[in-house]
Amino acid sequence: MVTPIWSTGGGRALLWHRERTEILDLLAASSFIGVGGPNASRSPADVVDRLEQDRGTGYIEAVEEFEYGVVEIAAPVLVEGDAVAAVSAACHSTDTQARARLRTEVPRLAMHLGSIAGRPVVPAD
Repeated sequence: MVTPIWSTGGGRALLWHRERTEILDLLAASSFIGVGGPNASRSPADVVDRLEQDRGTGYIEAVEEFEYGVVEIAAPVLVEGDAVAAVSAACHSTDTQARARLRTEVPRLAMHLGSIAGRPVVPAD
């Protein structure tokens, strides 16, 4: 199976800080036919539309975009407004308790990582 990065919550989180036109240009030459899970985006505009919805919630909830029966919750790790990494966790699409918990914990972890990402690392003794 070929799974493009935009079919994963983590991949979409890495596009978080980019403008619509930038994403459309970036994905213009990509093939959207036969890739990703059953609910994967099928065009660059679809990726952008989903990302705009995601920004409203503060996290990505990719329901069967990567694979059947899998929900991925992801959030960008932002440093000075740029997505420098992503936090992602997956669960079965029918596990409503796990989904609810991940909707809270994944963005919280991403925010924590973003807050410490710019600090110097002190080597352990």
